[in-house]
Amino acid sequence: TFRMGHPVSGAVVKDGRCEGIRIDNPPLVAEYRADRFILATGRFLGGGLWAEMERIIEPVFDIPVFQPGERGQWFGERFFEPEAHPIHRAGVVTDADLRPVDTLGRVVLANLRAAGSILAHHQAIEEKSREGIDIATGFLAAKKALAL
Repeated sequence: TFRMGHPVSGAVVKDGRCEGIRIDNPPLVAEYRADRFILATGRFLGGGLWAEMERIIEPVFDIPVFQPGERGQWFGERFFEPEAHPIHRAGVVTDADLRPVDTLGRVVLANLRAAGSILAHHQAIEEKSREGIDIATGFLAAKKALAL
């Protein structure tokens, strides 16, 4: 949420860069522009990822999301599986500078960084490391964004 009670509804993207974000504030839509952006929206509970019937999406920037196979493969047989449910690996894949990449490893938006639990492949629930991941990647994302 960018403004209390009014979530970010989309991004203004041009030539591989984000130029701004849109905020729905009915009946108006406000647009905010910046040179750099950090995506730190969380996963499913925070609204950073949405699960559709066959795929998982990132709703603001529409960037690629890693998902563990088809929907039937997202969960184990039992709730308390010894292994983590595959769905916990879903998220945004980034390069070393925390810029989101596509399935071929190409940077999607040059001035966007991703941080926190929206990142793919971590096991924060099993490791009990969520806050550590959030703090460390948030710090690094800010540092990298400021270095642009």
